[in-house]
Amino acid sequence: MNVTGTNRGKCFQLQVLGIFLLSVFTLITAASGQTTINPTTATTQLAGTPDPQSPITAPSGGVILFGTAISTVTNRPVRHLWIADNAQGICRVDPDLDSPGPYAINEAICPISGLPGFNGGALAFDSTNNLIYLVDAQAKNSLGVLRVNYHPEFDSGNGSLDAATLFSLGGAPAGKLFQGGQTGCALPGNPGSPNSIAIDPLGNVWVGFSKSSVIERFNTPAAATSSNFGTCAQFVQQAATVAGNHAGSGLAFVGHDLWGATLEIMFVIKNADTICLVGQNPACGSANGTAQITLGTLLGATSITSDQVYPSTNGNNLYIGDANSVAWVGNVVAGSTGQTLAPTYVATTNGLANVGAVIVDGTDPANLVLFAGDDPSGAGTQAAGRVFQTTQTAAAPGPPGAPLNVVASIASGQGTVTWSPLQTGQPVTSYTVHNNFASNGTPLADITVSPVGSAFPATSTVLNGIAAGATYQFQVEANNAQGSSAFSAPSNLAPVIPIPDPPTGVQALAGDTQAAVSWTVPLNNGGATIVSYTVTTLVNGNPTGNTVTVPAPSSGTAVSAVVSGLANNTSYTFTVHASNPQANSQESAPSTPATPSISNVPIMKVEVNGPISVTPVPAVVTYTVVVTNTSQFAVNGIQVNHTLATTDGAFIIVAEPGQGVCTAGGSGVTAVVCSVGNMAPGAVVNIDVVVQMQRAQIDLSSRVTGFDANGDSLVFKLEHRTTTPPGTPPPAGSVSIPVPVTGQATPASLSPSQAGMLTFSASDNTNTVATDVEFTITIDSGLTINSVTVTPSTGPNAASCNAPQPGLVNTNVITCNIAALGGPKASNPTTSLQVVVGITAPARTGLTFLPSATVNFNGINSANGTSTLNVKVH
Repeated sequence: MNVTGTNRGKCFQLQVLGIFLLSVFTLITAASGQTTINPTTATTQLAGTPDPQSPITAPSGGVILFGTAISTVTNRPVRHLWIADNAQGICRVDPDLDSPGPYAINEAICPISGLPGFNGGALAFDSTNNLIYLVDAQAKNSLGVLRVNYHPEFDSGNGSLDAATLFSLGGAPAGKLFQGGQTGCALPGNPGSPNSIAIDPLGNVWVGFSKSSVIERFNTPAAATSSNFGTCAQFVQQAATVAGNHAGSGLAFVGHDLWGATLEIMFVIKNADTICLVGQNPACGSANGTAQITLGTLLGATSITSDQVYPSTNGNNLYIGDANSVAWVGNVVAGSTGQTLAPTYVATTNGLANVGAVIVDGTDPANLVLFAGDDPSGAGTQAAGRVFQTTQTAAAPGPPGAPLNVVASIASGQGTVTWSPLQTGQPVTSYTVHNNFASNGTPLADITVSPVGSAFPATSTVLNGIAAGATYQFQVEANNAQGSSAFSAPSNLAPVIPIPDPPTGVQALAGDTQAAVSWTVPLNNGGATIVSYTVTTLVNGNPTGNTVTVPAPSSGTAVSAVVSGLANNTSYTFTVHASNPQANSQESAPSTPATPSISNVPIMKVEVNGPISVTPVPAVVTYTVVVTNTSQFAVNGIQVNHTLATTDGAFIIVAEPGQGVCTAGGSGVTAVVCSVGNMAPGAVVNIDVVVQMQRAQIDLSSRVTGFDANGDSLVFKLEHRTTTPPGTPPPAGSVSIPVPVTGQATPASLSPSQAGMLTFSASDNTNTVATDVEFTITIDSGLTINSVTVTPSTGPNAASCNAPQPGLVNTNVITCNIAALGGPKASNPTTSLQVVVGITAPARTGLTFLPSATVNFNGINSANGTSTLNVKVH
């Protein structure tokens, strides 16, 4: 996309570059490669040729400096562009940047222009001490590394340098004297002409060289005088080496990371200010992987700078100049750990050549302004240089973007939060700092960071009310008249004190107006035993105020809680935090969504266990009815109805429950009701039903009713049939035969919510008929039964099944019956009973189900009468 300029210069062209570009420079010259970017930028020539009133020669560095005078345009302190000019030294460009041009070097404000042999070079500004550090980049007889005081009140508040304070830190020719004094230190290893300079977050100055891979550091240079800098070996040291042993083209700090440019590569040394210490830490050498080669698409770099000005540590943007363009690399902190970080935006002009100075104006941190100086002649031709200004634009007013890289720092009860604005071309009128986590459960109040006077809002704030022993975390949003951004990603935890880790693996299972939430305990308890867990309910990611706290288990790694009071047909997620006596953990990652529904009632399992046959008869037989709450929800007001179907006078003598009471039995009583009260998740109640058995076959049915947490009535039923009449010998002539059961799952491995089929068969291939065949199929409660198909389903020997009722739970047991199976083919051609069950897997992974089928008949099974399948969901 081409952007407009003025008649004082030509336009920049812009394009977004991807990670895998082969070369920046081959694309930026091709019109077909131009791409609209967001935000867009507008570039104009600020000063220089062909304007004879604005002579600039090979600019090689620059800085934006504030005065004390108040601009009539902005009502803020004036700000000026200062550049290092190859012909005139360090000079101020007038008028101030908020006033209309034309702009030109003010030859009366070039305080050190008369310094013999000074050629200009890169500049770095210490805003705390109002010091400018500069290098003399001339190839021969360089004056080395210098320092000069800046006075914002000079020149009627427009600001100027104090030539009388010019101080030589090191590398000056022998016998050269400076008004402000000198250390007299040589540069270790005689690396040649310095060409780049940067200040680290500790206030030390780092210097690179045009024909050497050496990077040298001056320690505490702001305080150095001719007599108190210590020894030269203490004051200036080789601290690092350019990756690949290339000669350097530029240095810049972003946070604590040192970024470097060369003609061949871009590189970064992580945490250089703290690891590149005396003794040359190997991590700072070119042979060590810590000095990462990165930004591989940028080649031929001639200069580099960032938006970080000492003592700030929240820079986030890099600007790299090369032979004919300037690349903007945004969000550097987030991407600097990888080696494929690529420039986000690139600007160029028709004819921009030999970029020697790249300068960032961070007056408005949310809308950085870029200045680039070049030398089209390539030879330092007098008055042939130019300066361009690039600003961000937006297509239409809108809210700002979410801030980046929020960092919290807390020590000794004092704290700060810093952040980097997202560059969107939209204004920011204030920031809101939100304490999203406090380990003591009492978060700090939101802080609004507004402009002071008419300035722009700061990108940091001081914290008040910090509690001793508490750990905090913060998020930041940006605001303007159009609205607010989303909150940023959370900051680090500060201070770093022991707190429990958050629970993991949070899962939620929906019920009727409730949900069962389970999780895994954290490995790290923060140095003290975890005493409780708190579940927080969220809708659309926002807490609803519904929380449940449960005590921590004395053993085991799995914990769960039931959250009640939910609205049916609403999607919820849940987070969990752990608490020890000192602190709370952060919230866990949210659970998978769960939507309560009236159809999501608890699941009960009912089994009847007892002897298949007894001899002699009549006899008293005890059957044990086992009622199990297999769900994760409580069931209340439970009643179990036992009904005995008989034709020969059998009756229930008594029913004795493990909890609760039963109605009386006795002669002629064929039904009793046991009231067992409430059953917690996983609870089991055994009921002994004592029966006076005569001779005829009977059916014993157990039917369970109850209420879920919402008060809805539930019905669970399982019939147990004594398929062999107790005490009755096998029919005359019958023998033991094999009736094997087989099963197959298609597919055997399911994805969440995927449908499948379970096929079970019972077969009698002998000449002996199996009568009164009962085929019982048990499906795990987590699987949804969609359909049941039985074969044969027609004819005189058709089979039938108690098909599950849609919407009811505990239909996971299917009982199918057929009168006869196998035997002589002429009289009974049916040799196989097949049941196909259509199922759907739950919407969760990491589950294993074991559906099974069992056959019983009027005889003795000499084969395996049970088949169990293994169905996985992942």
